[in-house]
Amino acid sequence: MVMPSMSFSKRYSDLRTRFQGSRLFQAAAWSTFALVLGQIIRICGNLIMTRLLAPEMFGVMSMVLVIQIMLALFSDIGVNTVIIQSHRGDDPVLLNTAWSMEAIRGGIIWLICLCAAGGLLLAQQMDWLPEGSAWTASDLPYALAVTTFAAVIGGLQSTNMITASRNLQLEKVAILELMAQVGGLLCMIVIGLLTGSIWALVAGALVKSLITSSVSHVWLPGISNRFGWDWDSFHEIYRSGRWVLLSSVLFVLASNIDRLLLAGFVSASVLGLYAIALNLALMINSIGQRLFSDVVLPALSEVARDDREGFRKALLRLRYPFDIGFLLASGLIFATGPVVVELLYDDRYLDAGFMLQILSISLVFTRYGIFNMAYVALGHAQLMASVHVVKLVSIFALLLLLYHMFGFTGALIAIAIHAAPSVLFMFWANHFHGLNDFKYEFLVLPVWVIGYGAGLAGLVALRMLIPI
Repeated sequence: MVMPSMSFSKRYSDLRTRFQGSRLFQAAAWSTFALVLGQIIRICGNLIMTRLLAPEMFGVMSMVLVIQIMLALFSDIGVNTVIIQSHRGDDPVLLNTAWSMEAIRGGIIWLICLCAAGGLLLAQQMDWLPEGSAWTASDLPYALAVTTFAAVIGGLQSTNMITASRNLQLEKVAILELMAQVGGLLCMIVIGLLTGSIWALVAGALVKSLITSSVSHVWLPGISNRFGWDWDSFHEIYRSGRWVLLSSVLFVLASNIDRLLLAGFVSASVLGLYAIALNLALMINSIGQRLFSDVVLPALSEVARDDREGFRKALLRLRYPFDIGFLLASGLIFATGPVVVELLYDDRYLDAGFMLQILSISLVFTRYGIFNMAYVALGHAQLMASVHVVKLVSIFALLLLLYHMFGFTGALIAIAIHAAPSVLFMFWANHFHGLNDFKYEFLVLPVWVIGYGAGLAGLVALRMLIPI
């Protein structure tokens, strides 16, 4: 009598595993498709806009986006993470409370940015800023005030974007994001052709945000959001999200302090070249980070809820493609960075080539971000916050030290390697959860050499076809 029951249970378990694997594969495929195509659109748009605008405009816009992103993440109370993790993640009461919180947050962010723009304008007029630095760019206060209205628009985005990620149903989300990106790019190109000013970049950012928020309400399946407030839902979001909030604050500081510090050392033109190089390096990084949040976190959260014993194996299976992808990309870009910039951009942007080459080293460490998703899935978001503390201290100390010793090149090296101490911290934290596998860590490293060799071989082939 027992055996048939056990047999049925095993068949059900196998079927469920295959179904989950299928959902995971489909989610990863759609997310990767959207990200890769999005990056292609992004770099094509970047190539067009660099021919319409001067380098200093990209430097100014990079500062605007850094300030906006920092304020957004400073106030991030972990709504996305809570909805993905919570057993009430599909409850309209929780979702409408979360949507109302995000709408209020967006308005507050914009008001703070307006105050910051006013303060910056006053500081420029009173000559309180370092002469010749990027902070003295005349367009900066006005671009900051207008661009950051995107926070208000983004705060009204439907929670159906989050529930789609929770349920690993990313098809329409991927298409929506591509639509918004194309719409923003077309707006940038038109205004860039007409004006040749930084307002092309500003308008593109606003249009992209507007398309995403408006279409998310009418096209994605799920509830119709409306303003509502439930204190139980608020407290659940606050209790679960407070470590995410702290982690977000630390993450945004660690990820963006480089541009804020460099803005006080170099001109807007040099900062613009750095922004171009950083954007190219972040193409790979953003794909990985997006997959971490869209695919890895929901998948690991589901495993953590249902099968704690299988968590380590699930994590290791998820690591393979990320480690191989990041290491290959790092080696490939290190070998080809200067040539890539030379082929893609005009002579004004050539110095971004050596910057890209150095920044590619950061991808070796970026792959370990998957452990942060594991900590959150296991309910230990405080470990993720601790990782970002180490990163923040590292980049601040290393950037100032190496810039003092070796100038701008030293600062680039500091930015590229600043995550190394945080990786050591992760290994220490992993020890207590049985997540380390040092044999695997050493076996995967030669993939970087393969990427570097492939890059050199590609350059040889390219030189045979095209004189460089």
